[in-house]
Amino acid sequence: IASLSIGGGGRGLAVAKKGDILYMAAQSSGLLVIDVSTPSAPDLLRTIAMPDSASYLKLSGDRLYVSAGANFLVFDTAVAADPVELGRIVAGSPNQHIVIDGDFAYVAGYTKGLRIIDISDDADLRIVQEKNVGYVVRAIAKIGDTVYLGGEDSGVLIVDVSDFESLVLVDEFILPGGAGGEQAPYDILAFKEFLIVADGDAGVHVLGVTNPTAPVLGSNIPTLGASYGLFTDGDLLAVGDYFHVQLLDLFETTDSDNDGVVDGADAFPDDPAENKDNDEDGIGDNADLDDDNDGTADLNDAFPFDPTETTDTDGDGVGDNADAFPADPAESADFDLDGVGDNADLDDDNDGLSDVEDVNPNDPYNLTQVTFDANLNGFPKLDGDQIAWRGYTSGGSPTIYFQDLDIGDRIDIGDGIDGFHGIPALSNGEVVWRVWDNVSNYMIYHWDGDTTTLLTTYTDGGSAGFSDKKFGFPPSYHSVDAQIHDGEITWAQWDGDDYEIMYWDGATIFQITDNMENDYEPQINNGQIAWTGDEAGGSSFDVFFWDGLDPVNPNIINVSDRVDTPDEDAHLMNGAIAWSGYANNANKRDIFFWNGVDNTTVISLPGNDYEPQIDNLSGTVIWHNNGTGKYIIYLWDGFGITEIDYPQFTSLKSPFANSVMGPDPDIVRFAFTGRNEVGPDLFIGEVRLDKDGDGFLNGQDSFPLDPSESIDTDFDGIGDNADPDDDNDGVIDGADSFPLDPSESIDTDGDG
Repeated sequence: IASLSIGGGGRGLAVAKKGDILYMAAQSSGLLVIDVSTPSAPDLLRTIAMPDSASYLKLSGDRLYVSAGANFLVFDTAVAADPVELGRIVAGSPNQHIVIDGDFAYVAGYTKGLRIIDISDDADLRIVQEKNVGYVVRAIAKIGDTVYLGGEDSGVLIVDVSDFESLVLVDEFILPGGAGGEQAPYDILAFKEFLIVADGDAGVHVLGVTNPTAPVLGSNIPTLGASYGLFTDGDLLAVGDYFHVQLLDLFETTDSDNDGVVDGADAFPDDPAENKDNDEDGIGDNADLDDDNDGTADLNDAFPFDPTETTDTDGDGVGDNADAFPADPAESADFDLDGVGDNADLDDDNDGLSDVEDVNPNDPYNLTQVTFDANLNGFPKLDGDQIAWRGYTSGGSPTIYFQDLDIGDRIDIGDGIDGFHGIPALSNGEVVWRVWDNVSNYMIYHWDGDTTTLLTTYTDGGSAGFSDKKFGFPPSYHSVDAQIHDGEITWAQWDGDDYEIMYWDGATIFQITDNMENDYEPQINNGQIAWTGDEAGGSSFDVFFWDGLDPVNPNIINVSDRVDTPDEDAHLMNGAIAWSGYANNANKRDIFFWNGVDNTTVISLPGNDYEPQIDNLSGTVIWHNNGTGKYIIYLWDGFGITEIDYPQFTSLKSPFANSVMGPDPDIVRFAFTGRNEVGPDLFIGEVRLDKDGDGFLNGQDSFPLDPSESIDTDFDGIGDNADPDDDNDGVIDGADSFPLDPSESIDTDGDG
């Protein structure tokens, strides 16, 4: 009949209708209020900005409840065209689908499972209970005192909520034909004595719940595409996917061929001998000798309805192609690919935590998602439990966001500042960044945790030989942006001739460099500053360091001091500097690390290495590299390199490490930008530097998962503690005067 463009990069994820007014949760575009009194001409009346991506809404009387990231909001819709916000609360994970029952909202809490919110007082919303069910959950339904959650691996989790003080996970019902893995049911409806479940590629399932805690599968209804949304009108079910709306009669009774299968579910409604056609080849399964059309006759096919499998050697119900241990009936999966099946493996993800104590036993880096709007979020800066980044508003303008992860509410600290916002820096709850007015001026802004103020303004000096760094585009994302640490700020500023390094000690601005060459990408830590400087009119960039002692007569040293070789992307932490530069191969970038005395290390991998960051506690270096065909993250612990990759991302970029002092000093926390098929969002991960806890870092440990071994002198795969001949010279250690030297075994004169 009609369509209405949303705009602003958003997508319509959920709707609710009150009279002639339609409310839409439109992701980054916020909450839309649309007049549909004339269906052929919908009219957008109002757009209400949300604190995060609006993903779901539920209308109950005059109250409209909205999920927007970790935010849960309530609006008064007494005047339907003009909703008024009455209250909000911020949870510890994103809110997804909502069920309203009396004074309580039952919410699918994504990584936190079930969340129950007291909504009796609009101005004082309170989370009264949460139940972590061990799965990511998106969908929720409720019948009486039983809540049903849609969990990963196509599971419906059943929770008894009769006692808020003791929520009980009663059971889990695994749906047939689910895609498994990350897929969780996308929508669940309670309908009469049934649950209707939209299960993506697996279609729609109808479960009988006459006994609410013991669902019975009634039927599976194939859909035209992956089912995501459900709506009922009488006995008619509407199923939505990316490309279709399919209408199904839930209680159809017509059975033209009298075979016991109603016509709507019968592939051959006029043939009483057939009702299914698994491979859709036009031959019913009863007559078809190869139901999955994989070339193996059904009589010889252990999986006659699965075209990807034909054999099950060990008889465990998992086809050989999908079975990591096809000859072992006790094992079929090996998540960490360590050769030990998940049933026997005490640490399935090889992160150093046993499955019993690991909250995320199938995630080696304990991934936490920070943003959910896929709205070009990038360049995260992590400081303790606080994070700042550059993102975009629902209107498409760049801005700077700040979020305290303990509180959970993001703040748009760039709100009201026109221009192109650069990359932020964060320290102790304060943020600093640069803004270009899109004409000829740059401004340095400082947010002190409460108020944003303009620190200084200077004229744009043009590209000055490094146009790719004006706005922080690759490879030098740090660009000439401002940096902050403990209230002291540095930035690069055009002085009329070139860019120079400026320093603000909290009261006075000092110019640190004045050399008629461009200096940029400054980093500040503990009052010291490192930066990239142009030594030869654009042909030789070096890394420089100021000790922070005298800003009037600064003592500056050239750390890299290499001729005709660009060294950039410097990062300073506790007196050490890491940067990206060209080493032996002038066609690729490597990582350099300076420990405060000399250039101790060059870290080289296939591909280009960019944006090194030094962790504040461990001193490890983390960066991203494109040598595998996509950007992934690497970490160097001073001895060896750890690869950090998530297959669900097409790229992982701009990692920023900042660890929190805690009971386990071997954990490094890092934030990064992860891009998938939807878009880029921010994530936080963790990596353990000593997975087996034996005192040797992973990079220096020949057996990083074996606490009883760390050294293998002869590289024979047997640790020295268990090896009877450590140097493999044929003389056992007990009889060898030099058990670690294969060239010696006897010391006749005992002189050592």
